[in-house]
Amino acid sequence: MRRTTLWSTISTGVLAVALLLGVQAADASPTSHGKSGTTTTIGSSVTTTTLNSAQQYRHALAMYKAQLKAIRNAFQASVKSAQATFHAAIAANPTSAGRASARAALQLALTQAVTTRDAALSALGPAPTKP
Repeated sequence: MRRTTLWSTISTGVLAVALLLGVQAADASPTSHGKSGTTTTIGSSVTTTTLNSAQQYRHALAMYKAQLKAIRNAFQASVKSAQATFHAAIAANPTSAGRASARAALQLALTQAVTTRDAALSALGPAPTKP
């Protein structure tokens, strides 16, 4: 992923680096590091990293999609685990009571997986909106 930074230096006499998107400044030099954007120097000292709205949107969307993928993978893993447990229970106890018990346990595990996924999706919130 390409990260474009815009370094802006403000006079206050105190060095503070704001980290946005996990970008870490190795030094406080006001340079554009060969990336697009401009460098504005007013006095010296405080360095901040800012991105334009399109860059912020792209990063927010990428993070949102990564979180959706993690939620989906966790859900799929819990469903596969529940199915494996179901098949093992059926193989261990092939009686009608054993099958009924295994189906009930499968249904409970699937309900818990769906509830967990729905809670994670609610906590994630809506997708970022375009600028």
